[in-house]
Amino acid sequence: MPRLLLLLAALLAMHTPSEARGRVSGELPAIFTLPGEKAFVSPDKDLSRNQALASKELSRLSLNFEKCYAKAARDFSKGRTEIETRLEACLAVVQLRYEVRITALESRGPGLPECADYRALAVETSANMQALNATTYCASAAGAIIDGAILY
Repeated sequence: MPRLLLLLAALLAMHTPSEARGRVSGELPAIFTLPGEKAFVSPDKDLSRNQALASKELSRLSLNFEKCYAKAARDFSKGRTEIETRLEACLAVVQLRYEVRITALESRGPGLPECADYRALAVETSANMQALNATTYCASAAGAIIDGAILY
């Protein structure tokens, strides 16, 4: 029984914060950006929250674009027809969901910071995902499939 009490006391001590920290804003560490660029956390808590949610939506957009392309590639490999139409429909749904969520964040509280155009970031994300397909699906300059070492 004394061991159990000692264990419980140790567990409670581990989860008790020794110092209460307040919210911090300002310039983020250099690892957040490319060399020579800077990123900042807003001093406005609500704006910072909306910005974090918009960033999460942008990440989700990228993931969902990739899911559309992966499904279309799988459909192509199975000989299915109309893959372009299906791919375009999938991408359109993903873009619409993103637009709805960004519009909701813009109308919530202080909105989104003016320094970031989340619609332009969505277009850039779309172009980046499409550009990655050549690498993802092993294209070479000669158009042949390259089966190199798989490094996981």
